[in-house]
Amino acid sequence: RVLALQREQIAALKAFGYSNWSIGWHFLKLVQLIVVVGSILGIIGGAYLADVFTRIIASVYQYPDLIIEIKPSIVAMAVAVASGASTLGALGAIFHAVRVPPAEAMRPEPPASFQPTIFERLGMGAWVPNTARMIIRQVERNPLRSALSVLAIALSVGIVVVGQFIQDAIDFTLEHQFQRVQRYDVRVSAAEPISPDALRELDHVPGVFHSEPIWSVSTRMRAGPHERRVALLGVSPEAELMRLCSKSGAVYRPAPGGVTLSAMLADLLGVEVGDTVEVEVLEGKRPKFELPVVTLLDDLQGLNAYISLDGLSHIMREGPRINGAHLSTDASLAKETYTALKETPAIATVSVQRSVIQSFQDTLAKNMGTMKTINLFFSCVIAVGVVYNSARIALSERSRELATLRVVGFTRGEISAILLGELALITLTALPFGWLLGYGFATVLVELTDQEVFRFPLVIERSTYGIATSVVLTAATISGLLVRRSLDHLDLIGVLKSRD
Repeated sequence: RVLALQREQIAALKAFGYSNWSIGWHFLKLVQLIVVVGSILGIIGGAYLADVFTRIIASVYQYPDLIIEIKPSIVAMAVAVASGASTLGALGAIFHAVRVPPAEAMRPEPPASFQPTIFERLGMGAWVPNTARMIIRQVERNPLRSALSVLAIALSVGIVVVGQFIQDAIDFTLEHQFQRVQRYDVRVSAAEPISPDALRELDHVPGVFHSEPIWSVSTRMRAGPHERRVALLGVSPEAELMRLCSKSGAVYRPAPGGVTLSAMLADLLGVEVGDTVEVEVLEGKRPKFELPVVTLLDDLQGLNAYISLDGLSHIMREGPRINGAHLSTDASLAKETYTALKETPAIATVSVQRSVIQSFQDTLAKNMGTMKTINLFFSCVIAVGVVYNSARIALSERSRELATLRVVGFTRGEISAILLGELALITLTALPFGWLLGYGFATVLVELTDQEVFRFPLVIERSTYGIATSVVLTAATISGLLVRRSLDHLDLIGVLKSRD
């Protein structure tokens, strides 16, 4: 835009003997000045965001202290990328401007040559209004610029989608884990294996409706050259408070003669259904045995192995034992239940599910709020920057054309529709590409998460696409209104004057 407005000045400088290199370097310095200012702001903002993200990680993983160190190499790489991209974006316009001979550049730039639109080539031109044809011609005349604008706006949509996706995935995980899998209210653990008869005492604790036994033993599982240390959990086949549930909602029952493995654990061990794993117990009599893999469970958390209580008792050679239980309790008697359980001698730990969920949600609400705010900020900056800059360029390039239309009788609303209609077309075209980019970003994020500890489900709600669309459309509308205000104050006489 600057080069187009200074066409005559560039021609005059070339006529006085300035070389193409000196003129081009002048405008490149302008680009680098913008890069320098932007880099300073970016370094300060990046350091602030680094501190924010570090505190989020420290609060989630309960690190006592984390040292924030920003390496100079990272700063240099960021500045180099920004400078390189900016320079590359400006070179095309600079080469085009300095290549024009001085005599030709002293004259006003000739009007652009328009070709029939795609609708006219298809024989549908009569059905397209004149205003729409002007808009389509302008978009088709600058295909590269239009494509880059579509890509940039699509990226802003994708940023919001992937930010909201994290919330969707966590909401799904919470519902799945605490309403389908871990349906108990309280989990108690004993210091050492005890007789299942202890459950009868738990059933008499105030507020306890129902109890189900569990037996967890620490093991080392091997399959060929692969091994993992995991807990082998024995559960009752009739258990309803702790279910073996895949992320698709399918419920499985532990088999007495085999082991059910998480699909991720099976992948790490390199086994499938029907294969055998070697199990070495790391407590008690430390027996070693082999178990066939009967089911692969596509779950969301951890590396898990399940077997029936009877099957675990048989291979442990200790008779019926348990070292924990899941309880269904009365919420109105929660305090009395907790006090009674803590005073029971055989119980070592008491975990209240409600407290675990509340603590997780409190931490999540704070951290996710920060993340979403940052995502929305970047998305709005990209959308406003692209739409507003495109509108300003279009206004500078077409000011004479629009002023002429005003002089011959077009209303402000009609010329605004011509100018802003192009931006609306680009923005609406970018939306579906933005949805696809957001889905792609979410897919990559799922692959990059620590699959052994936590597996993000690829769940994107329709409301997420709606939020992303609303944010970008709002930013684009605000940008359009700012340009519309400039269009209302267009100097018709000044614009139509020929420059000397």
